[in-house]
Amino acid sequence: MELVAATELPAVAGDAGQLEQVFLNICLNARDALESSGKKERGIRIELDSVSGQDESERAPRDYVRVRISDNGSGMPDEVRARIFEPFFTTKEVGRGTGLGLATAYAIASDHGGRLLCESLPAVGTTFTVLLPATTEVVRQSGVQPKRHRGGTETVLVIDDERLVRNAVRGVLEPMGYTVREAPDAESGLALFQRERDRIDVVLLDVSMPGVRGETVFANIRVDAPDAKVILFAGYRPPQAPEGAAGILQKPFELEDLLRVVREVCDGPPALQQTGQI
Repeated sequence: MELVAATELPAVAGDAGQLEQVFLNICLNARDALESSGKKERGIRIELDSVSGQDESERAPRDYVRVRISDNGSGMPDEVRARIFEPFFTTKEVGRGTGLGLATAYAIASDHGGRLLCESLPAVGTTFTVLLPATTEVVRQSGVQPKRHRGGTETVLVIDDERLVRNAVRGVLEPMGYTVREAPDAESGLALFQRERDRIDVVLLDVSMPGVRGETVFANIRVDAPDAKVILFAGYRPPQAPEGAAGILQKPFELEDLLRVVREVCDGPPALQQTGQI
């Protein structure tokens, strides 16, 4: 990876966690493109600079911070490139993704008043351009200290096909005293729960996994253990938590929210109406 950043870039007003998700999703797609290209010399180049452009809504010029993430991987034909920001559209094999990464990145860029663009040529590579409105506002800290959430000694089972998510959950919960068990798919997750249900206190379950979906796993867990505490990971905004769910965390979520919700569910009754970032 190569990083080229201009000096004295203007500030951007935004949510750091959400913007990190944008760049991470793009870089993960670039990595996958490099792995499938078969090229010996391959890499990712990230460029940061500032540009002036036309605001699509107000038709007025404004300044942007521009982030260009380029790879020399397999590239995409026009018919694929035209659909990459559609939710659940993916060209990856089963188990490598759900098609929500770039759709989420596009939505976050738009919510920040910016744009996400893509250029790609087969066998040449792909460049994603993120344009974020620059600001001259001075960022001031409120002086409020972040809330420190209690840890615990409970055992948490995370069932999610994304290794990044499983690693993040383990990384935030284990230092707080929790024991984390994990499974990469629905079948192994359900089997692990059935073997160790007496030792598992909370289940973190992705509902949008390929193959056997999370809703089926949730239903089977409820049959085996009606009082099981299950927190659902969802890539969409459901109207309400399914009956019997301890709560929902909408992806992408802050790790601080994960720690808070797990503690609330561990301390609460077997089934809460709604918990987490809805």
